[in-house]
Amino acid sequence: KLLYNLTKNQPFGYETSATYNLGNTYKPKELLRAQAFNAIANSGAFIFIDSIDPIGTINPAVYKTMGEIFSETKAYDSYLGGKLCQDVGVYLSTESKFYPQNNAVADNVSTNAVHEPLPHAENVINTIESLIEYNIPYGVITKQNLNDLCKYKIIILPNVIMMNEAEVQALRKYAAHGGCLYASKYTSLFSSEDGTIKGNFQLGDVLGIKYKGETKEKMTFIAPTKTGAKYMPSFSQKYPVSIVGSQIIIEADKDSKVLGTITLPYTDPADPSRFASIHCNPPGKQTDDPAIISRKFGRGRCVYVAADLENQQYHRRTFINLLLSMYNKFTFESDAPKPVEIIAFEQPEQNRYMVNLLNFQNTVPPLAVENIHIKMNVKSRDVKKVSFAVNKQKLKFRKTGAAIEFTVPCLELFAMIVIEY
Repeated sequence: KLLYNLTKNQPFGYETSATYNLGNTYKPKELLRAQAFNAIANSGAFIFIDSIDPIGTINPAVYKTMGEIFSETKAYDSYLGGKLCQDVGVYLSTESKFYPQNNAVADNVSTNAVHEPLPHAENVINTIESLIEYNIPYGVITKQNLNDLCKYKIIILPNVIMMNEAEVQALRKYAAHGGCLYASKYTSLFSSEDGTIKGNFQLGDVLGIKYKGETKEKMTFIAPTKTGAKYMPSFSQKYPVSIVGSQIIIEADKDSKVLGTITLPYTDPADPSRFASIHCNPPGKQTDDPAIISRKFGRGRCVYVAADLENQQYHRRTFINLLLSMYNKFTFESDAPKPVEIIAFEQPEQNRYMVNLLNFQNTVPPLAVENIHIKMNVKSRDVKKVSFAVNKQKLKFRKTGAAIEFTVPCLELFAMIVIEY
């Protein structure tokens, strides 16, 4: 998705090594096949990387394998292209991949820690996994896309630690004109000019917050208020949402709705001499400090979370509920299970939509998934036919308002559906 939105000349090229970690062990055919169809599903070109032996030879078995894979993927080449359906934009900032030190000056990431999770980058990945899991159409955007923000229903700022003035102004304009913003933790707190805090969040007026500090505790909680309880139905003041990490202490503007407040553990987890439980750090100190707020800004809506909620893998439902509180009429809906990603493209020149399904599981080959229901908003167009690409097998569909609904009977690794109107 990032490559799609960065590329000026489509298709983009997705490159990956034929071996694990650029080493000497070749990936199995099933994994390379899945990676190749991942590129096809996103309307990109697949490029595999292979090394030349020190004596100038190559392994012919690799090229035999890739030839077999390419012979399978090329059948879909004529269907590629179009406009990616991306209702949600996940904002990626290459300047925000650092560890804030003492909440004052940006601390460079150690060159010896290249395999460690990085702030913001990890937030982006977990955000994307949540959107895939809940079948929400998304794209990944950067500051190169600032002029196109209006096409997104929601823009997610997942702990975007550092911003410049151009980014701040574009996001402020986006929200004022009716866009929906989700922001978390350090978002916009640091200036990209010198890596320091300028006294408050640069988007503070948009999000309705003022910076006051940060909890010293690295294990915290979010307790739902009466207003926010519907977004966290499994939690309460007594049994709040657990957060692995600190939270930002903020002052919320008077026109903001507080959906959750910060709760702290009985004792500071960093102090091994005092504890309330041998197994964990249970919640014990309720505060009035806002943890989640919601507000209007101009014609738009904003949600700010003092923690990096999108990074908490056990609380993805709560994160998604907050997004849905701002907007919930997406291009498609589906009951596809977690490993299945749905990617749709509109091709108005051919009077069709392309709906791609990729079943990329942790083990390959993947287990087949049956009876995936999809509801696609076709903008009240008169749909003539729904069928599989390549083999042309037709699928039954029914019209429901501006949308159509159909079921994919069985998905092994990849399927491409053509909706003709």
